[in-house]
Amino acid sequence: MKLWIVLLGLVAVGQQAPRAPQPVNDAALPVRKVWKTYPVYHPDKAPPDYIEWLRTQAPEEIAAPDGETLFHAPMVIGSLGQRPPTDPPFLHDKAWFDRVNPPLNREGAISGFVYVLRTKGKVEIGTYSCAMCHTRLMRNGAVIKGGAGNFPVEAALALDLEVSAGVPAMRDANKDLLRRVFGFTGEFSIPSAAKLLTTRAAGQIPDLNGLGGRRYLTHTGLYEIQSPADLARYVSGKQHLYAPDSRASAEQVQALVQYLSGLKAPVSPVKADKTTRLGEKVFEREGCAQCHTKETKLTPVAVVGTDPAMAMDARAGTGHYRVPSLQGLWYRGTLSHTGEGTSLEDWLSPVRLQYLKGHEYGFKLSSTDRFALIAYLRTL
Repeated sequence: MKLWIVLLGLVAVGQQAPRAPQPVNDAALPVRKVWKTYPVYHPDKAPPDYIEWLRTQAPEEIAAPDGETLFHAPMVIGSLGQRPPTDPPFLHDKAWFDRVNPPLNREGAISGFVYVLRTKGKVEIGTYSCAMCHTRLMRNGAVIKGGAGNFPVEAALALDLEVSAGVPAMRDANKDLLRRVFGFTGEFSIPSAAKLLTTRAAGQIPDLNGLGGRRYLTHTGLYEIQSPADLARYVSGKQHLYAPDSRASAEQVQALVQYLSGLKAPVSPVKADKTTRLGEKVFEREGCAQCHTKETKLTPVAVVGTDPAMAMDARAGTGHYRVPSLQGLWYRGTLSHTGEGTSLEDWLSPVRLQYLKGHEYGFKLSSTDRFALIAYLRTL
């Protein structure tokens, strides 16, 4: 390990994560309206004449939405980025699905967008809901609410950028979005940004199941949560980032926080047997449980040995990484905060160090013990 990483880690040992951010000063902003929404289906899966049927539906504003409704409610009417309008909406085009390749649920719908009617006869697109990033669609079409999302946000946004590049006002708005939400800095062109979005590692989206038992938020533990009020401030701040022109009411934030705090990982389909029981013994013997119990610990970057870039980032770093819970590991798609870990088999193999840094626990296990440990982890 390089000396400078060790020194940074030693400095960070005594560092405390800051409390949750202060409430956004948004009292002058209009309260975001919540509308009844409709699924976006793959064109081959949609009911007959679906768009025409939607045009006949009466708009329905939801006056007192519950937390689950707010979880799925779009914060933005429009696409991920600015793009020229189309009629019917561009999402009803098979070419878009072929290009973006989003996962589908068992009814053939996606999780990243919904249709909205605010005016009868006009079908609009809604996005940037909590569900867009925190809903996982499994290969069999099952939906895991709160799971690390697998909707291809980068691919969908890149397509928005491409079709808007020739419209100056949209181009400038998209540049502002990329700076505000996606961390772009300096001068860049829209075509280069679109290319970068489709080639860079997107990072790991946090799993919200078990959120109510966590002490720290973000991969680096940037925000400490000691009460529901702290979580409410965090949620309000995140929503303001994606939708700066409107706000959720205090009642809406309270309902959403209550819903998020109650999310639990679904029961694993992997059942306990002789192999998983051996794996549980390996888990205890190797000391895995010392860290991976509850999500209440921060570990200095020098100790965990992971790529230090995020931990030492000027805006998001604390010198630490949050130790993740292993509950629900069976349905998560990627491992490590960078999202570059693809499987437990890869993570527990020394070959991983050739392309991805991280702790080396499990490398010295026998093949039998490693197989059993992985089987056990998938029961959690």
